[in-house]
Amino acid sequence: MTLRKTIVGLGIVAFIGSWFLPVIHEVNGWKAFLVAFGGFWTPLEDWPHHLVMALTTLTNVVMIVAIGAFIRRGALQSRWAWGLIIAGVFDTYWLKPLLQEGADILIGFYLWWLSFFVVGLASLDSRSVSAGRATVASDRTP
Repeated sequence: MTLRKTIVGLGIVAFIGSWFLPVIHEVNGWKAFLVAFGGFWTPLEDWPHHLVMALTTLTNVVMIVAIGAFIRRGALQSRWAWGLIIAGVFDTYWLKPLLQEGADILIGFYLWWLSFFVVGLASLDSRSVSAGRATVASDRTP
């Protein structure tokens, strides 16, 4: 197993673990997900916040699909790696409301948020190296 695959694996473990660890106060990751997902059904007052809050739950779908692709292929295509990095940037949104409310942001949030960057960044180079090898190998075939 290469170092990059090990780092991706650690990022996946961090993502999965974040669902069970506290995010704020006594709220663990899956409860925080349900609260944020509820933003799709909230009243229209303060709708921009609730919409962004709900859309950040969809970044989890990107991660879950990327994990499936990694398990199936042993590497991620660069579009998935970049998708995870963009999702991590989008999830940065949560820092503002949580810090404004004076919430104590706990380990579950940081593991969840950083897992997008860890898996995405570690996958970038490994995919380009794999693609380069595949191209060289295919160039040699008659």
